[in-house]
Amino acid sequence: MLTAHAAIDNHCQYHGRRCRRGTVCQGLYDSDPLAGFVYEPTICLDMAHTLEVLEPLNHLDSEEGRTILMILRDLNNDARYSHHMVVLSEGRGFTAGPPGEVVTGEVLREVFSVETEILPDPRTGVPLCISYGLRQAAHSSRMEGPR
Repeated sequence: MLTAHAAIDNHCQYHGRRCRRGTVCQGLYDSDPLAGFVYEPTICLDMAHTLEVLEPLNHLDSEEGRTILMILRDLNNDARYSHHMVVLSEGRGFTAGPPGEVVTGEVLREVFSVETEILPDPRTGVPLCISYGLRQAAHSSRMEGPR
């Protein structure tokens, strides 16, 4: 635990300020030893910095037995780092389960009004989402606005 924290801390300076990576991980190390809550820890981060946040969180889960409740807005990272996912629609639970059962073209079409192709990650088998555009009926109604 201390080694992971030191490694995170060494990479947590960004333009002279403590960055999100250090704040997120430090908060989890200082909090309840069994569980943690993380809200959008990777928003506005590039791919490398996103991995610098998600990999230590994954370590807390897999190696230290922590339960991490995490809210992300990237379905591919959601699927990669989650054992169980919950999809909300209009403030209510729409579906829940393992990534392979939740990340489907039907769910994404219904909840997000997007056309997608879901493929298995060649390394891990978890679903990868490729979006192609808005569903035609949803796109037309969004362009027209409220009636």
